[in-house]
Amino acid sequence: MCAIIGFSKRSIQKEQALSMQRRTASRGPDMERLVDDCIIMDYGSILVQMPVGELLGTFRRYTFTPGADVTIPAGDGLYHPSVVNGRAELYSFDSPATVQGVLERAGIVCSDLRGETLNLEDAFIGLTGKY
Repeated sequence: MCAIIGFSKRSIQKEQALSMQRRTASRGPDMERLVDDCIIMDYGSILVQMPVGELLGTFRRYTFTPGADVTIPAGDGLYHPSVVNGRAELYSFDSPATVQGVLERAGIVCSDLRGETLNLEDAFIGLTGKY
């Protein structure tokens, strides 16, 4: 089981908390707005514990067009790398230059590397590898 647990330093109105509990599909945007710190867990292990703003400001999804038959290594700060329909995707807390360096040291050309910021739901998917 995976979970996002949020903590707020502000006073949250009871109605807002109940409304957030009732929603399922839009829980991510509500949590981004209402909580200050979060813990993302996967099977009882804490993957990340940090302020939501820091998580959303530093964790990115990177995409690029890989060469043929490329296997992207996991580790070295790269989370859940995959290649689908000729497009590579991975997640990282590292800067674009650092990610590009890791990939190039692994012999992977990534001249069109593109990083994008994420919402809380996408960050959860990137860290856990689960929808």
